[in-house]
Amino acid sequence: MSRTHLLVSTAALVAILSGVALGASRTFTNDTNEPATGIQVVFSAEIRITSYEKTVFPIQSPKTISSEFSFSGGELQPGGRFKISWEDDDAAVESFEWIRAKASLGALQYVTAFGIDYSQPERYLAQGEQTRISNPTALDSLRGMPKGLMQLGAVFTWLHRFETYSSGGATIGKSTVDQLLVTHRLSGCHDFALVYAAVARELGYPAVMVDTANVEWITRFQKGETGSHVGHVFVEVFLIDRWILIDSTNGPYVEQGYDPAVPVFREPGGGAYGGSSTGYYVMFKGIDTNAYGIHSNAELTQAMDSLARRVEAGAMVYPTHTWKRFST
Repeated sequence: MSRTHLLVSTAALVAILSGVALGASRTFTNDTNEPATGIQVVFSAEIRITSYEKTVFPIQSPKTISSEFSFSGGELQPGGRFKISWEDDDAAVESFEWIRAKASLGALQYVTAFGIDYSQPERYLAQGEQTRISNPTALDSLRGMPKGLMQLGAVFTWLHRFETYSSGGATIGKSTVDQLLVTHRLSGCHDFALVYAAVARELGYPAVMVDTANVEWITRFQKGETGSHVGHVFVEVFLIDRWILIDSTNGPYVEQGYDPAVPVFREPGGGAYGGSSTGYYVMFKGIDTNAYGIHSNAELTQAMDSLARRVEAGAMVYPTHTWKRFST
């Protein structure tokens, strides 16, 4: 509606005088000739979404003011319809793009691996025994922004306001997110990943913890060298139409081209042994540490020993990833 029109209805005049936007809506029809798993909509001005059909794409719940919104989590068949209503009558839909279904993302990529069904990300919105959040208001400062990398980066920044300390692995498999949200103290990468994954789920992102062994440590173990066990814990997060990999302790993340079915990857930075990059081999994945069978540091080190005895560290082929980094 143009504000320059002289003839307006009484209801419209009241709305204009009171400063309340009239609101608008649009129905989108999937005409891609294949199922879609989401839609990205760009508006000509910043708006607030007032309603949409959650039965179609249930994961996203945009509540903030923005000019771009993404919806995902369900599956819309060709010809299927999806309606969005918004607050500002002066804004118009500038562009939109359907997010292709998992078949177009590569059926071989999103398969079941490490016990995780990557083709069904909504399964990993549910919290585990360790990751329940009894007081969700503790996360209120993280709400109210569009779903995307900016919000995931805000979670990383927020998490790094916690106090850190070393417990020698004593908290592995024993910490709960409820406890950590009260103490605001984190000991090591297991605690970081545990809280990050739980908070991501609370904000509507499917998330999986990834427990790994350091490949250089595996090599040294196989040579008979002794010393501390070296590994790291990452978090996989489903963002709109793909799984991404996040180091919730240090900040690097892979946004494009990450395949969660590949058990090995390299992260820049050198880690425990220096050099330009550090290799990691995946041992376990799950909602939380207990979910993949680890309840103590002793159980974890036994699992690492078992893995190191049977993998061929020298034969590993690392995928090429472009790492970006969240900042604190």
